[in-house]
Amino acid sequence: APLKRTRRMLNKLLCHLQGHLILFLMTRLGKAVRILHSPKFGAHVTPKYHPESPFRTDVRIVEELSKKLKDKGEFHEVQWLHPKIKDGSALLHAHTADYLQEIAKPVGFDELRALDADTYQSAGSYNVSRLASSAWLTGMEHVLKEGGSAFALSRPPGHHSSPSTACGFCTINHAVVCAGHALFSEDNAQVQRVAMLDIDVHFGNGIAAALGSDPKWENKARYCSLHQQPAFPFSGGKNAESIFAKYGSANNLLRFLPMLPGIDGRIWLKTLKEKALPFLHEFNPDLLIISAGFDALDSDPLASLELTPDDFRQAAIQIRETFPDLPIIAGLEGGYDVDRLPEAIAAFLEPL
Repeated sequence: APLKRTRRMLNKLLCHLQGHLILFLMTRLGKAVRILHSPKFGAHVTPKYHPESPFRTDVRIVEELSKKLKDKGEFHEVQWLHPKIKDGSALLHAHTADYLQEIAKPVGFDELRALDADTYQSAGSYNVSRLASSAWLTGMEHVLKEGGSAFALSRPPGHHSSPSTACGFCTINHAVVCAGHALFSEDNAQVQRVAMLDIDVHFGNGIAAALGSDPKWENKARYCSLHQQPAFPFSGGKNAESIFAKYGSANNLLRFLPMLPGIDGRIWLKTLKEKALPFLHEFNPDLLIISAGFDALDSDPLASLELTPDDFRQAAIQIRETFPDLPIIAGLEGGYDVDRLPEAIAAFLEPL
């Protein structure tokens, strides 16, 4: 009798392990990461030594990222998708028509036009910015139809640009464009609520300004930013949500989580897990948009947080544990240590 009981227990254990193995194979062997990229992103030219340079998404970054994803052995396939410029209607979810007309004005072939102290346009910049937004939008379309996640390896970034101003290297706010298209386009009727997570080391003042200045976003979107403070743009301090939220309840729309310079990954991840993700999860979103800046790396020249590539991996694990089945579109915002950027992106995409 004891032998029979032992056999039954072993059989149950084997069946249990078999089930987990099948689940693992289903979710891992067929797992693919979608990355949207175009060599045309290099046509946005900035002044010499400017940190937001074509090197951030050039062929070396693509090759190094491909190699690191392959070396991890996590993905059955890396799908490199090449976006094309979409019509400009979605841009009106994020920006005024007057502003879009202003940044569409031609720039001479050998000229650089300054939109603010550190945001420039060259001859190709407007179309490159539109292409970057199209990369985010195309990735979003894929995840809404097929599930999973997508990443736009694009430039220039977007989260500092407000409805009517360029700011901080940014001219078009890709995250807000995606959120508006997901919520207000007839093509995406299944999306009723959008969560927006900003892990760039700098506060996404443009996203906060867009969401807080128009009542259409109330009960439709939630935005949370983890960022260094003090740091550019110096407006995301503690309890500053009410400054941006002109309509409704600031606590239901915005959550700013400023961190002092020198904060390491342990504290940053604890804040993500205990404050940022619960705020977004309780909203019960149908889509998650991630402004994925990697300038919180300890080696980044523009900030002073102390994260490692593995901290970004742990962040993605937390995100997927919180939202196991949610479609996720992420896109490159900041990240200016080009030597370590592929490692950080690969670490982030591995669990996502």
